[in-house]
Amino acid sequence: MAINKQKEITPLNGLRKVITKKVVNQLMDPKTGEVFEVLQAGEEKVIDSLPFVKVYYEMLAFMVRTNCQATIKLSLYIMNDLEYKDSYVYLRSSEVCKDLGWKTKGPFYKAVKGLIEANVIKRSEIVNLYYVNPNMVFNGNRIKK
Repeated sequence: MAINKQKEITPLNGLRKVITKKVVNQLMDPKTGEVFEVLQAGEEKVIDSLPFVKVYYEMLAFMVRTNCQATIKLSLYIMNDLEYKDSYVYLRSSEVCKDLGWKTKGPFYKAVKGLIEANVIKRSEIVNLYYVNPNMVFNGNRIKK
């Protein structure tokens, strides 16, 4: 029995078809100089409709090597909280501790210290704002077209 390896559009893989924006081109009649607008139909393409972040190998390797469960949990929390095209997150200790089920703030501060030492995040001059290293984890498309 042959297996078709072509990706299919199914509800299980989160892919969907969309029509891209229609393009308006201007054409000029060389004889009369009259300008016409021509509407071209958009093209159909397949996109991933589920939210995701890019996690680079260096980040995965760090998470595998660390012995601190709090650091792993905070890493995943940051990945979940990172907004599209943002390179920062707000980490309020009371909110994070509540969300992660930590009874004290100790695990939070230990995890933040570990992530800073591993160059995953960096403190900003704004309280509770941390820059996220886009070479470790990123939400969006870093390649400009």
